Amino acid sequence: MKKLWDAIRKPFRTRSLEKAIKEMGEHTSDKFKDDFLQTLLTLMSVYISLDHKFRRNIENFNGRFVFESKNKKIATSALFAKDKMKVKNSEVDDADIKVIFKDGNALWDFLFSPNPDIFGFILDNKLTYRGNANYIFKFAYMAKHLQLKFSF
Repeated sequence: MKKLWDAIRKPFRTRSLEKAIKEMGEHTSDKFKDDFLQTLLTLMSVYISLDHKFRRNIENFNGRFVFESKNKKIATSALFAKDKMKVKNSEVDDADIKVIFKDGNALWDFLFSPNPDIFGFILDNKLTYRGNANYIFKFAYMAKHLQLKFSF
């Protein structure tokens, strides 16, 4: 009976959590969202240095990623070189891929989406990019891998 009750309640709890995350995103500043993105990227960098299996994803990979908002209030970069990842709190020159979010809320929605649909975000004009699209998919694969590894 408990399993049945949990199965009935689960969609409501999930919906409430999604609603709470969306509301939090709407009421937080772009500075907070920028710091949050930097923190997530830094955690990914630490995990790359600790887990040799995960580090294989970036073996012999050199890439410069920039994540920013259209209004430039959010700007963070991830640099991959020599099997390491570094995070910068600003836009770097000569990026291989620049991912531009419509605003902080679009970034927030993307980060907290259970299944971020890159094409959907592009079609909805929440995300644009300049550069090699394969880099977006490589990064999305790595991020999803970490999300699944640390989800409960």
